Amino acid sequence: MELRTETETFRVHTAILSARSEVFETMFTTEMKETLNRHVYIPDVDNDTLRRMILYLYTDHLEGLEWESASLLYAVADKYSIHSLKKKCSEFLRNAFSFSNACNILKLANSHGDEDLKQDVQNYILANDEDVINTSEWEHFMYTNPKIAAETMHKLYKKSK
Repeated sequence: MELRTETETFRVHTAILSARSEVFETMFTTEMKETLNRHVYIPDVDNDTLRRMILYLYTDHLEGLEWESASLLYAVADKYSIHSLKKKCSEFLRNAFSFSNACNILKLANSHGDEDLKQDVQNYILANDEDVINTSEWEHFMYTNPKIAAETMHKLYKKSK
């Protein structure tokens, strides 16, 4: 079996992917076109992220993560129901909060329905409100994600009372 991105092909074992991912298990145990063609086209994942995902599925290890790569892996883990990888990425992100990335992590948590991570990053923003809210990232976040920004500001308001 092969996993293909726009520019690279990765040879994989269906048994390993199926054992670690409910989505791959379903894909490989039903007569989907991917099973018949012996390849899965994954255009929305970059080569490095897919390589890291495959390595994790085979070894259960993550190395050299930064918050950006952890965010990308988190999204892929959620999409392919790789629960242990999503959990590890979530834990990494919790330890990587900064003034400049809090908004991106909040958006990520919200878009993937991760209420625990969302609450943790909102608590980080509340604890560091002046530093986070005065960043260009927060300004951009308010315009692109007004509902979550308003929810966070409401929590800040309630905290100040």
